[in-house]
Amino acid sequence: MRIVYILEHVYKVLEEEEIRFIGVFSTNENAKQAINDLKNMPGFKKYPLECFQIHECKLDHYEWKEGFINWEEAS
Repeated sequence: MRIVYILEHVYKVLEEEEIRFIGVFSTNENAKQAINDLKNMPGFKKYPLECFQIHECKLDHYEWKEGFINWEEAS
């Protein structure tokens, strides 16, 4: 099974999470290089490195295998 690495930048603004999708990389090392390239750029440099998140993702595979209910249905 082939793995890719999704890179995002996540931080909070007024209690709301802001997520910046940065890209999909073939290796974890390439994703880390992108962080190194971006960490001192405008906007990104205002936040700690922990805001960069790398998520491993299997190609042609999905984790969510059941339906869902929305917040109104859950109440």
